[in-house]
Amino acid sequence: GKIRYYGVATWKAFRVTPAARDAMSLVDTVEIARQAGGEQHHFRFVQLPFSLGMPEAFAYSNQTWANENVSLLEAAARAGVMVVGSATLSQGQLTRDLPEFIEQRLRAGSDGANEWLACGSSLIPKSVRCSIPSNWWTQLKPLSRANTTLPP
Repeated sequence: GKIRYYGVATWKAFRVTPAARDAMSLVDTVEIARQAGGEQHHFRFVQLPFSLGMPEAFAYSNQTWANENVSLLEAAARAGVMVVGSATLSQGQLTRDLPEFIEQRLRAGSDGANEWLACGSSLIPKSVRCSIPSNWWTQLKPLSRANTTLPP
């Protein structure tokens, strides 16, 4: 059996400054995948914590893509890599007492929880928990906007 797709999971490496000892560059990671597997490599996923308490994948421009500083979510979208966020819903505390810099990035007057899930076009919440099944579509709708598709 061959492995169809693979990725990396890290608690901190994509959430720290580029100068940090444990920092990883998504560009470098994708390049290693290309060197190992050619242009048709199967590196397609990054998993990291993503919540209002850990917003770095969205809020920090700690990745460099084409000489531009961008967030991990932006770099992943450009690279065709899906981001799997863990702890995405912060135990249901998404819209309470948001940090000011998050409120500014989410646009005033928006539905905080849905906007938070939709802020990264390549983000897949690791777990989407809803108390009422009819709310599932509302929570999953941002995923339908993902730019990244997986080849067969």
